Amino acid sequence: MRCLGVDLAWRETTPAKPANDTGVAALDECEALLGAGWTVGLEETEDRITAHACDDTLLFVDAPLIVDNPTGQRSCDRQVGQCYGRWQVSANTINLDSPYLAGARLPENLEVGAGHLMWAPSS
Repeated sequence: MRCLGVDLAWRETTPAKPANDTGVAALDECEALLGAGWTVGLEETEDRITAHACDDTLLFVDAPLIVDNPTGQRSCDRQVGQCYGRWQVSANTINLDSPYLAGARLPENLEVGAGHLMWAPSS
């Protein structure tokens, strides 16, 4: 099994400002590092993911992947703060009005463009 880890920049590139760097790392079944580096923007990140993916790949993404609340904070983000706030751990607020939705676009783009990569959100 191959494992890919992505620390995704939440904001996408705009004409006025490029996205922040995204970290991407790939490990093979023996935990050997196949590659690690930086990408800028979703397209570059998706290209790096598909370049390292094989038929048996597990993708870990540090970004909100499912955002369906029009405003306010998702209940999962609120619960993180409720459970871990006393240790200064909380989650950033994200909603459909946010400019930081790159994570929500990533699974859609991979499902459409990657062929053998499929996104199956859990319910």
